[in-house]
Amino acid sequence: MRRLERHLERKAWVASFGRPKMTPQSLLASQTGLSPYLRFGCLSTRLFYHDLNKLYKRIKKAAPPLSLHGQLLWREFFYCAATRNPNFDRMAGNPICVQVPWDTNIEALAKWANAQTGFPWIDAIMTQLREEGWIHHLARHAVACFLTRGDLWVSWEEGMKVE
Repeated sequence: MRRLERHLERKAWVASFGRPKMTPQSLLASQTGLSPYLRFGCLSTRLFYHDLNKLYKRIKKAAPPLSLHGQLLWREFFYCAATRNPNFDRMAGNPICVQVPWDTNIEALAKWANAQTGFPWIDAIMTQLREEGWIHHLARHAVACFLTRGDLWVSWEEGMKVE
């Protein structure tokens, strides 16, 4: 709750928040860091939504999809989409997932998971994920693309299993 309150006290930051402005290498990253609290139910999505609503009414600024509000709605949209598709987390039987003939490359997957790809950017992100349990959403996109269509051509389902 304190983390949420700290962010909402920064009215100018909330009003000017813009997802495209974020970069994972930024020294002053603009993400809230609230995702694990939302994910594990320590912070209510509804509380966050309504507190943002109150603040937006006071400052009369920021509109979805680039606002914090928009990012929260985007998150919830995918949770709703997942409830309508029992196979949302897998390729087989998923009508909205392109059926890609991925390679089975256990060695490449292990190198990716253990931050030993030889690509410093990817290895740094995977090291951060292992050590901190969290990475910026753009960093998540980078390692996912590297694993799948970007370089290794290994299934995202295999990447999802990595701890």
